[in-house]
Amino acid sequence: MKKIYFAFALMLSLAGTKNSFGQCGLTISPSASTVCSGDAVTLTATATPPVNASTLTTTMAAGNNHRGNMFDITATNTVTISSFDASPMGNTTIAVYYKTGTYAGFANTPGAWTLIGSAAVTAMPAGTPTPVPVAVNVTIPAGQTYAFYVTSTNTAVSLNYTDGTAVGATYVSDANINFKQGVGLEYPFTAGTGSTFSPRVWNGVIHYTTPAPTPTITYLWNTSAATSAITPTVIASSQYTVQASVTGCPTMYDTVDIAVSIPVVNAGNDTAICEGSMATLSASGAISYSWNNGVSNGVGFAPSSTMSYMVTGTDTYGCTATDNVTVTVNTLPNVDAGAYTNVCNGSSATLSGSGAVSYTWDNGVTDGLSFVPTATMPYNVTGTDTNGCSSTDTVTVNVLSLPVVDAGADATICSGSSIILSGSGAVSYAWDNGVTDGVAFSPASTMSYEVTGTDANGCMDTNTVMITVDPLPVVSAGTDQAVCAGSDVTLTGAGATSYTWNNGVTDGVAFTASPGSYIVTGTDANGCSANDTMMLSINTVNVATTTSGFVITAAAAGTASYQWIDCGTSTAISAETSQSYTVTANGDYAVVVTENGCSDTSACVPVIIEGIADLNAAGSLSVFPNPNNGTFVITANAAGVYRIVNELGQTIQTIRLNAENNYSFNMEQLSSGVYFISAESGSGKRIVVTK
Repeated sequence: MKKIYFAFALMLSLAGTKNSFGQCGLTISPSASTVCSGDAVTLTATATPPVNASTLTTTMAAGNNHRGNMFDITATNTVTISSFDASPMGNTTIAVYYKTGTYAGFANTPGAWTLIGSAAVTAMPAGTPTPVPVAVNVTIPAGQTYAFYVTSTNTAVSLNYTDGTAVGATYVSDANINFKQGVGLEYPFTAGTGSTFSPRVWNGVIHYTTPAPTPTITYLWNTSAATSAITPTVIASSQYTVQASVTGCPTMYDTVDIAVSIPVVNAGNDTAICEGSMATLSASGAISYSWNNGVSNGVGFAPSSTMSYMVTGTDTYGCTATDNVTVTVNTLPNVDAGAYTNVCNGSSATLSGSGAVSYTWDNGVTDGLSFVPTATMPYNVTGTDTNGCSSTDTVTVNVLSLPVVDAGADATICSGSSIILSGSGAVSYAWDNGVTDGVAFSPASTMSYEVTGTDANGCMDTNTVMITVDPLPVVSAGTDQAVCAGSDVTLTGAGATSYTWNNGVTDGVAFTASPGSYIVTGTDANGCSANDTMMLSINTVNVATTTSGFVITAAAAGTASYQWIDCGTSTAISAETSQSYTVTANGDYAVVVTENGCSDTSACVPVIIEGIADLNAAGSLSVFPNPNNGTFVITANAAGVYRIVNELGQTIQTIRLNAENNYSFNMEQLSSGVYFISAESGSGKRIVVTK
């Protein structure tokens, strides 16, 4: 509210009094307001005419003190007591009471008095009045007496007063009021003592006003209304101004702002609940709410079906607005805890609910995770669907006792040996470490084996057996060897206490070597055996030869060495140590080949030199087809006896030919190789039999 006015005061001094015109004023009631759009509001302007303000001082002489005073004031003319100034002896709180009529007889009757108010004061120096900020505003009609009780509420701080002459006697007065001597007393009132101190004169100042002559007042609003009150219909926030003209006052103005309240009511978000659950609707945007369908704001209720609810919200100004919210009621899931189940004591069970999307079990069970039940008991599951709705179901888990399983006695075996483990006390058995009950196996090292026996109920128990595996001896057959064909070899094992060889070999006894692997089995003091193998290879010598004309060539090459010999005399041919030997005379020849540390002699090869060149050149002897696989035809243009010999010079067959005769002979029974046909005179020709 805005006020604009001018005031003047006239100060009049009278004996013992102080008078002045009160300040002019103008107010609009209500000073400010908020209404609902479309509401009508009544605005009332009140102009305050000037009043006469006066004071009457009793005395500030002091001389005595106590908590407070009761005294009477009699009005000659109608007056309004505005306030008091007191004379406290220190900082305190001063309370002001009044009653119609005299105080006499009511000093100890609190119910007869009305408390106007109390206020803290800061004491002025002695002899200077201390204003008491309590608005008294008590009007005393002309000719009537009112009593007042001014007291310190702090029992440690007193008010100054002066001893009087007679209770009820006028102590000081002016044209409007008479102040009379009263009493001093305790706080509150006589405080149960029943005693007062009299006569006593209260020290202080009385502030009062008297009415001024009836003024002339006119009003003019900015709506052009010329009345003290207007009642506009307010659609939007507006400002209203009134002008007041009052006799004795300057022109005054006042303004009031009227705001329009339009509440924004929110019924809340649409929500979904589960069948049988409670819903609570709480609107916002106002201070009170009214719902349909019997709903109370903020109070839970159980909807039976999906529906919409409307709320009307009222704000602090009584303005209303509405909003709607839908509550969806979802059906409960059909939860199934599963079938009655048996588990073995100490074994795990897994409970899994169905019919929802998530499940919570009692007794510490987690859905779908195994746990170990300790006794037969029921388990309850609460299943929650995608709507957050839940229902429960129960399943009983029966805990069965376990069989008493025996894995058998501990045993000792050799590494690599087999053993059979067989459990007892159940109907079927499963071993760890890959063991099959009743089936032989070979443990790799000393270790315990656990068997799990299962009875007819499918319940299992375990037992353990220790199998000690003695290590096998580290048997050695010796390093691999290579010997020449026909040599003797002695094999000796190591690493055990006794040895057995394959291939008829006796440990430490020489035998004629033949190539192959030789395996020794060594047995130690624990009766444990192990094998080792050595490879015996025979170094052979390639003694094959080839003959071309009069040249015989050994097939062995590389690092081999050679010594040619004359088979007829079994002597070495001096200086003939090359791979090839050129024959210079008819005879049988062989070569001694040394290779890989071994020596061997080739077969004797017959070579005929005399007459061969002439015979071949003259074409007197021909053999065809040559080579072939066994049937040859000989043609000779000279009669004679012919011999067929092998490479060793041995006669295979003798043939007698007439001149110009052909002779067929068959050599299929002979092995493949090179053969020679020659005349008795020494002429010859080489033939080759192939297969």
